[in-house]
Amino acid sequence: MANRFQIFSCLKAELPVLETGEFGLCTDTNELFIGSGDHGNIQILDVTTIGQLSNLTTQNKTNIVSAINEFQAKINENERNGNGTDLQGQASQPSPLKDLKLETLNASSKPEPTNTVAATSSSLSGSYLIELQRWGIRNDKTNSLETVDGINNAFLWAAENGYRNIVFPKGEYLISHSKSIRPQNNTHYDFGGSKMFMEPNNQENYSILSIGSADSTKKAHHIVISNGEFIGDRDEHDFSPGGTHEWGHCISLKGHCKFIQIRNCILRNAIGDGYIGEGNYDVWLYPTQSNFEVGAINKSSGNKESSAARIRTITPYDVSHVRVTNNGNKFMLTGNGYGALRGIHTDIFDLFFYDADGTFIQLQENKTWYEDIERPNGAKTMHIVLHQTTTTDIAFEVRAEPRPEFITIENCEVMNNRRIGIVGAGTRFFFIKDNLIHHNTGYVGAGIDIEDGYRTNQHIFIHGNRFYGHGINDVIFVGTYYVSVANNSFQSNCGGSGKYWSINDNHFIKAGCSITASDVVFANNTCNDSLYSFGSNNRGKNIIITSCIFHNSSIVMNQSEPYTINLSNSSFHNNSNKYRNGSISSFHHECIIKNITISGRETNGASIIAKEDSIIQDSTLINPIFNGSYFLKFINCIIKFPSLMTTVVSANEKEMVFDECDFTLSERFITFNSPDSKLKIINSKVKHTGTTLDFISLTAAKLFIVQNCSLFAPNALLGSFFSSSGFNRGYCLFKDNHFSALSSNVRALNFDWKLQTEPTVFVNNSYINISKPLLKVGDTHSKGPTDYRPQRYLTDGLEYYDTTISKPIFIKKEESGFYCRELSARNTTYRVGHLVLENGNVYECQIEGKSDNTKPSFSPIVGSTTKDGNILWVCKGISAIWGDANGNNV
Repeated sequence: MANRFQIFSCLKAELPVLETGEFGLCTDTNELFIGSGDHGNIQILDVTTIGQLSNLTTQNKTNIVSAINEFQAKINENERNGNGTDLQGQASQPSPLKDLKLETLNASSKPEPTNTVAATSSSLSGSYLIELQRWGIRNDKTNSLETVDGINNAFLWAAENGYRNIVFPKGEYLISHSKSIRPQNNTHYDFGGSKMFMEPNNQENYSILSIGSADSTKKAHHIVISNGEFIGDRDEHDFSPGGTHEWGHCISLKGHCKFIQIRNCILRNAIGDGYIGEGNYDVWLYPTQSNFEVGAINKSSGNKESSAARIRTITPYDVSHVRVTNNGNKFMLTGNGYGALRGIHTDIFDLFFYDADGTFIQLQENKTWYEDIERPNGAKTMHIVLHQTTTTDIAFEVRAEPRPEFITIENCEVMNNRRIGIVGAGTRFFFIKDNLIHHNTGYVGAGIDIEDGYRTNQHIFIHGNRFYGHGINDVIFVGTYYVSVANNSFQSNCGGSGKYWSINDNHFIKAGCSITASDVVFANNTCNDSLYSFGSNNRGKNIIITSCIFHNSSIVMNQSEPYTINLSNSSFHNNSNKYRNGSISSFHHECIIKNITISGRETNGASIIAKEDSIIQDSTLINPIFNGSYFLKFINCIIKFPSLMTTVVSANEKEMVFDECDFTLSERFITFNSPDSKLKIINSKVKHTGTTLDFISLTAAKLFIVQNCSLFAPNALLGSFFSSSGFNRGYCLFKDNHFSALSSNVRALNFDWKLQTEPTVFVNNSYINISKPLLKVGDTHSKGPTDYRPQRYLTDGLEYYDTTISKPIFIKKEESGFYCRELSARNTTYRVGHLVLENGNVYECQIEGKSDNTKPSFSPIVGSTTKDGNILWVCKGISAIWGDANGNNV
């Protein structure tokens, strides 16, 4: 090996007092020192001027000449004395400085390898400071081809001579479009703050620095790129030849690239991407229907056996292919380039391996698509067993494709690239952290794009980055598995498809997510003025949204199955600046929304809309807006000052429930006008603070239940908790409720306009300082005078305390389920639902009007009708019979 003068290197804080004539290079500050005895360490220059000694000041030149001459004198003294040791007490080697004449060293001199002064530092670090003149490299932004050739020659020479830390003199380097900088393996390249410019050109593709190869036999690994600025020719590029010109990159990785780090760099102004890492698309098998049959393989013997629940390959496949052995004996079963698995109805398969003699050697069970399979030692062939029953139209691929893995981009600025900032196209274990990524837009536009490779993109970690200036997309994922996105700041969309995602502790500003991936946790994110969409009609299952804060933001959950996207432990804060529509929307199937807070009135849309039977539980809603088209179940919720909700007439067989809820309001909450649907308020508290009491107005309902509720109106001077207007055929039940107010002018309910086609049933209610409901013919009360005995909702044993006769009576015989003792009158107006008794049968008014002067002959057949003036009576059957405790009719 040629003689070398090696320089001690360390961090500046760790620099010791150097021996006289000993050099010391500070790798963190790029400063060079020399020991001077009594004067201590003298700074000679920083690395930006190494190789340009002619530019030093006279004083600096004097210092370095004096120090090196003193160093040379000590070497000569050792040689004269025959010590055979160097200045550090080690066995001496021939001196590389023996014949060096420092007085003639200037910028135009070109030292030979045997007498290089500024070549290296300590052999312990293996550092090499690139000699610009020696390799014909220019750092004044000229001679692009000679410069890139010189850099690559220097890299190769350094690698061959055992250097593992390469340092660039600071400058501006022009790189030819026809060649790339090609780092060597196992080396750290410190660009020392230099700028590497792509020469202006008209080509569609280029790469300033390139690692790896489309040749899968070539392997790049353990390379660090640091402290460089890589600048494309976007502003000066000639696009006139036509084409997309989207493939000019700052740094590119291709094929087998492992353990590559890009740190403290700037990647900007490329016509394509700041960084791109691509796998090689190496397919060696294309299994199809023609090589599959119904049947299984015995897991112990590896022999074929009958089974209608499995399909298997007819002829085994060779797994000793060079593409497998070249890829570390790993391969995977995949869909085509766009992820399509034709004819496949399962995610699970088994692989049976055999040696060259056909002897069964190993079973690998329950494998899945796009999972790395490791070929066992000695395996020659392989059978595939799919966990499905049909072979129809089967087609998939078997790949052994080298890809970038364990790639890190850290503390970089990636900006102003025309297509994408950072691209992963078939990569795994990709770490993108603590970068500033912005304004990558023009042709496509995005901060990060992980796709083109479909599910081969796995284990992607995007942490601690700041994104802005991308318009639509900050981060795009397509078919990406095992994703972690944490502690980033976004100003546009982050989303896509795939599986097994964690999106945590991010800050979204006027941004959002569009996520159709499955098995996603979206947690602890802060969202300002943003819109989020989760799931789709057939994608996006098992998504958990939790512990997030949404300011003037909205989320949409598209449930592909019931309860597959769930929202919990989050808060929504709205004000008058909000322009997005609503806070929470969930479509297609039921969902669970739990422990959320919504505060502030929406400026557009409803606070919550969801598929009927969705559950909102343990939540606080302040100033909410509800949409009467959506019938939901609220459980243990606090609802304060909601806006008026009017339900729709068209609602069919739906149910709106408020269970264990706590209401505070000052105006009407619901106008219920859905004749074929139900409203239930149970186990709840209602505090109405208005001076005019109005909680719920009932227009039409199939069923209305208020049970075990406490209702209080401390400020009301008039009005009622419940009222009815217009046509109503709803069956109503008020049971075990407590009504209270501070004025007798206030009524518990006002059903004066409720028509009696269905009864209102009152059971065990209490009334404090509030007017009780008026007894009304047709309603069912627990007590009252004889004339108001319950006439509907009659069952055997129904109890009624008759205040006229002062004793309890019971339904002794239900008969038609109707009771009436009122005979029809002539020239009298009757409303719909009124009951009359004729000849022991009960008749109900079906068409209201005025009765005739002459009583008609009432038909006794149940269900038949009788015309009476313009009234139409319907026969309901024999009247029910009341009895006392002794069984006597009363």
